[in-house]
Amino acid sequence: MSLLQMSFSGAILILAIVVIRALAINRLPKKTFLALWGVALLRLLIPLSLPSMFSVYSVIGHRTSAMQAVQQTPVANFIPVTPTQAMTMLSSTAGINETGSSTPIWTVIWAVGALICFLFFAISYIRCRREFQTSLPVENDFVKSWLITHKIKRQIAIRQSSRICAPLTYGFLRPVILMPKGTDWNDTKSLPYVLAHEYVHIRRFDAFTKLVLVVALCIHWFNPLVWAMYILANRDIELSCDEVVVRLFGTGNKSIYARMLISMEETKSGLTPLCNSFSKNAIEERVTAIMKIKKTSFIATCVAVVLVAGVMVAFATSAAAGNNRLSPVPNTGFTNEEYNKLFALQLDGYEDMTVSEFRTQIFELIDTVEYRELLERFSQDQTLYDMKDNNETVGQMIARAREEKNLSKRELARIAKISDTELARIESGEREIPNPKTLRKISTHIGINYNDLMYAAGLGFQVTSLNPFLINYYEHLKGDQIVDAILNTSSMIKNWEELVANFKERLEKEKLTDSEREVISQTIEDTEYQIETAKEIVNVLNSARRKEAVENDKKKQKD
Repeated sequence: MSLLQMSFSGAILILAIVVIRALAINRLPKKTFLALWGVALLRLLIPLSLPSMFSVYSVIGHRTSAMQAVQQTPVANFIPVTPTQAMTMLSSTAGINETGSSTPIWTVIWAVGALICFLFFAISYIRCRREFQTSLPVENDFVKSWLITHKIKRQIAIRQSSRICAPLTYGFLRPVILMPKGTDWNDTKSLPYVLAHEYVHIRRFDAFTKLVLVVALCIHWFNPLVWAMYILANRDIELSCDEVVVRLFGTGNKSIYARMLISMEETKSGLTPLCNSFSKNAIEERVTAIMKIKKTSFIATCVAVVLVAGVMVAFATSAAAGNNRLSPVPNTGFTNEEYNKLFALQLDGYEDMTVSEFRTQIFELIDTVEYRELLERFSQDQTLYDMKDNNETVGQMIARAREEKNLSKRELARIAKISDTELARIESGEREIPNPKTLRKISTHIGINYNDLMYAAGLGFQVTSLNPFLINYYEHLKGDQIVDAILNTSSMIKNWEELVANFKERLEKEKLTDSEREVISQTIEDTEYQIETAKEIVNVLNSARRKEAVENDKKKQKD
């Protein structure tokens, strides 16, 4: 899943949460909304999505997913061609597109924006921490007594500073409750509420939650709904703390707590990112929420649980696989079922096969009348033909995915346990048809389905690269015609192989200009394709000869 896909699906989820929040902010426990924001954070930060038939994308994405299935399927290497194109198909459909390796402009813009956002929060936090370092510890009987009764595994410190105007907490492992210097430590009515509020922040690691929110904001800085999430999630952190404090001291003391909040709001401080400030959020919303706090009923709890689970299933999942299996492929005469049948050839254990073994078994699998009819229809479909020029080679696909994962060639080769040289050959196109085992190793680390890599490499359809009409021609040759065709084709293969060897020798030994080298290299590439195609013709002819031999044996037995 790409960053844009994560951001888009996250935006949809945030919109849903905003609507739910507006309708039920004072009807459900405040922890409900923290849980919902947690789901949104997972959607924004984790590039994975579980498929679900209950996902909104399974419902509304019927045609969209069908279109994407067509557009994203590597078609270039599988489209049959007309008989006149049969001998040059690979070179025309290889999808060779010498795109530069320069970083796309949008990637640069995103990186600059993310860096600016990160620096803003980092500098603000560092500035605040420097100011906090001037604070002094508070030592009086009330504080000592409070710390004794509120012990946790992490040691809490209570300090005061002249540089803040409202209470706040900071620190993960060594949390500090920072109070204004002018705090009245004799005010035993208000202080327990203030300290209890900050204590709840510390117990729940709210400072860490705010850090995760900042990370999501820096990554998705271009998404306005993520900014809305950042603001509202911070508000809900405070609302949830308020709810806990009110329940701790009893709902009968709601008005006292609300008046204390209002007095704190009058002296609130500036921006303190990654800190839990007592008075940061919309005071009106907080006071209203406090006054509406009631005892949580069992029904409200059940509704909250069902709501969180429902939102997660509906908005944090992707469309179920095969959701549109029977839907038509746009602008073609194929259904998705037929399209998938044409391309989704799978064999048990094929990840461990050699290229030759894979081709042989594929050939046996597709050698049916039904499949031939699909091929014939496919070869005549102009829309699918037009798609072939818009597809990546397997090397380009791997390189793009590797760069999206911020992996160097060396790093990918190391974790995939393949050689640097082999990976470089695949990405450059020098290794046109990689070993399936190698593709399997690569696929697990770059987030691309193994089948897609196989298809892009031409391994899912390579054996049938000949046009169905041409195959039909060779299959219907009889007797000496088959033998002559095999001999002639084999002779061409031998001559072409000698030609390739001579050209390669020239490249190694002779001093040539860049232009000459380019011409010779292209000639070698074209000739090697001719060899590959001719070998496929020989395979078809040998198959026809075997069938003829079987038929002759049956006739002899009958006679």
